[in-house]
Amino acid sequence: MIANVLVAIIVCLGLTGPICAQSGGQDAAIDPTIAVNIRDLDNKSAKTRRDAAINLHNMGAKASAAAPALLSKLATESDREVRPFIVAAIGMTGAQSPSVVTPLINVLQNERDDETRKRAAEALGRLGLTPESAVPALLAALSDHSADVRSEAAGALGSPGFAALAETIVPALAKAIADKADGDAYNETRSLVGFGAAAAPALPQMRALFANADPAKQLAAARVLAAMGRAAAPAAPQLLSTLGTADPEVRVESAIALLATGESQDAAMRALVEALAFDDGLSVHTSQRNEVIPRAAWAVGEYGRIAPGQTVARLAALTNDRDEDVRDVAAKAFEKVLAAFVAANRVDTIAALKAALPAAKSASADTVALEETIAMLDKHAGTPITFGWVAGSISATLAVLVAVGLWLRRRRRARRVLLSYRRQDSAASCGRIYDRLAAKFGAANVFRDIDSLAPGDLFVHKIREAIGQCDAVIVLIGPQWLAITDASGRRRLDDPADFVRMEIAEAQRQSKRVVPVLIEGAPMPDAKQLPTEIAALTQRNAIVLTDRHFASDMRELLDSLG
Repeated sequence: MIANVLVAIIVCLGLTGPICAQSGGQDAAIDPTIAVNIRDLDNKSAKTRRDAAINLHNMGAKASAAAPALLSKLATESDREVRPFIVAAIGMTGAQSPSVVTPLINVLQNERDDETRKRAAEALGRLGLTPESAVPALLAALSDHSADVRSEAAGALGSPGFAALAETIVPALAKAIADKADGDAYNETRSLVGFGAAAAPALPQMRALFANADPAKQLAAARVLAAMGRAAAPAAPQLLSTLGTADPEVRVESAIALLATGESQDAAMRALVEALAFDDGLSVHTSQRNEVIPRAAWAVGEYGRIAPGQTVARLAALTNDRDEDVRDVAAKAFEKVLAAFVAANRVDTIAALKAALPAAKSASADTVALEETIAMLDKHAGTPITFGWVAGSISATLAVLVAVGLWLRRRRRARRVLLSYRRQDSAASCGRIYDRLAAKFGAANVFRDIDSLAPGDLFVHKIREAIGQCDAVIVLIGPQWLAITDASGRRRLDDPADFVRMEIAEAQRQSKRVVPVLIEGAPMPDAKQLPTEIAALTQRNAIVLTDRHFASDMRELLDSLG
């Protein structure tokens, strides 16, 4: 208590630098910012207490010194608007402290408020410290009356810390998927997928789901079977039966599962190549097209060694697609398939590229990259090139192959990205994401205000300039992104001069690629919640970034950027 008072006095005096507080008989350095938030946990204002918990949550493990104070506050905090954030902050700051597990289990088992129980389940999954104590509580929560709590418990059970208990967890998750009334089992499926081959005990239940007419359940089952790999081979008949289904996503996921099992490879690959031409005739932003084609292209790229010859032309055409996500995934898949064809001495593909070259030159197209690509393929093919090629196939693909050459030239330049975020909402997450982006693209190619603005820079002009030079804008959306207000109480997004709003609007005005990234459990905003000039943000495909699967989620984000 005395230490907390001293901390508060020092902070109020405006001193900077680390602060030493007595804890467990040892001196522990407490950052002044953390100390301020610890102090604010006892503020009379519920809003101030909530904001302090949110701030500590966003700091993550860096605020581990606050875990004892948060645990103490959990025992006394009664405000239903504050308690969920206290629990969430404990899960983030107490990652290295086994002492937080029991209080979180107690909250999950005994708390009356749904949101608080949900946060406790999420925190337990993030910690994953003591499976023997946490798993029973999470398994029981799969039967909670709240759908949100059930979903978070299912997601938590996929924590890497629980991998050794697959024999207990897998059947429970499989049952949860089968019992879902609405078929939406995203967290359950994701957790089962995370167990990989160890999910094999769920095979009977997953096979049974194919008898269900619900596409969502068939989709979930196919993804789990794909994760099982060859252990799912007995389910090949069920997977084959859905290749002709009316639901295109089910067709694609079943084909991927068949490839993973090693069964009916030709039929699976045909289904994927057909999916590359999928178009439901709806608006590009409202249809399944942007889900089906990228997923099929990714799978074709992964299994390129067995792809049929026409795959190159299909993927090449998609590199010039109207949708940026389709273009990017198809480009990566094209690269992989081409490499696989060359490794397998599929010289017909190289001949097709060579045959396209004269027509491209006669059309005065930029053929430098195409010529370089052909030279590279000739070098690595290891065999002489022949031209025993069906002319009709060549004429159908000339234009798109030239487009691929132009794409290859563009890709030689490093990607430049801009991070749009709010400090109050996602400063800590932004730092982690920035580090990964800088590692891949170079710090000079990642714009973030605290690193990229020199003293005296005019923010508006600098942002316009940065967006003009970048390839993509990443919009970090956390739990408070929509609701943060200014000093007058007005929502920041409603101010035309709000920097985040201006960044998104400017990126859309310049037709830049905009990638929403949902962090800390934040949902995608509804268009009605946004100002009209940035409402189109909701039409973008969002990437969900979680602490539990940060590495794999971050890889997905990096891959999407090229």
